[in-house]
Amino acid sequence: MLLALDVEGRVTMINRKGCSILGYCGKEVIGKNWFEEFLPVKFRPKAESVFTRIMAQEQGQEQYEYVENRLRTKGGEQRIIAWHNVVVWDKNGAVVGTLSSGQDITERKMAQAAREKLIQSLKAAISKTQTIRGILSICARCKKIRDEKGNWIHVETYVSQRSGAQFSHGLCPECAKELYPDIQLEENDER
Repeated sequence: MLLALDVEGRVTMINRKGCSILGYCGKEVIGKNWFEEFLPVKFRPKAESVFTRIMAQEQGQEQYEYVENRLRTKGGEQRIIAWHNVVVWDKNGAVVGTLSSGQDITERKMAQAAREKLIQSLKAAISKTQTIRGILSICARCKKIRDEKGNWIHVETYVSQRSGAQFSHGLCPECAKELYPDIQLEENDER
């Protein structure tokens, strides 16, 4: 969007794209104080401060200033705009206002925020998850595992302490047949 403000911060020009973003037609915008009419109250002081700094530039100085701020649409929605600003002088060298080009970056900022939230969520999940690595000493008979301190503990305890996994117990068909030969199991039955 393109936007021109006079030294008082009143809109002197806005293009169709700017009107489209704001939800107003040009005649509803021209002559209005940009800061009072189109910026959320919370963000006005900072935006007015930037405007004052831009207006204070002298001819020949670096004229551009990049800033991101929010504006309020006719429907009350807030949009985030990335602005590039330049001071406009008249033929006598007097400051007459600013000319700004702005790009609506609302969706990009929302996507970045969602991405950061997801990254933090994944980091939290990863920090809660421990992995079991390396070679584990396991008893060939009772299946206890020797831990880092040399203690022999049940495999369920070892895995639960290091991964957060929980166990339930049952019997596979082979063990059920060996332990309880008199019980007839159906083919897919597990105990």
